[in-house]
Amino acid sequence: LPELFEARVLFEPALAELVVERASDSDFAAFDQTLAAMRAAPTWEDYKEAKYALHLAIARASRNRFMEHMLETIIEVRRNDGWGRADGHPGPLALVRETACRDNAAIIAALRARNGKRARELLHDYLVRTLFSVSNA
Repeated sequence: LPELFEARVLFEPALAELVVERASDSDFAAFDQTLAAMRAAPTWEDYKEAKYALHLAIARASRNRFMEHMLETIIEVRRNDGWGRADGHPGPLALVRETACRDNAAIIAALRARNGKRARELLHDYLVRTLFSVSNA
């Protein structure tokens, strides 16, 4: 799992510049919809799926099908290999969800403002924190 997040740290923040250039209103609506699903997720599984959907929506908005396919593959590998904790997560869902939603909302706001540099930084920092979390789990 840490290697998966290392890979994401290497390529996913770079998508921000493409999204800033290429995203449409419908892409931003998809970001908002998936962020709302994250906020409303009643279970860890629902939360994870909503989080996957948000990051996949960002990849799709880049209009780079190869990068989208890479992220789809990462998500599928994570699902199929059963990575993650059997009991969901050691922390309370509400706290983890609140933090992730705040961080992802900031990423979306930077993308919406067409500030690629800031979105890239925020996405990088979010993924590094996640990498640290899964590396020390």
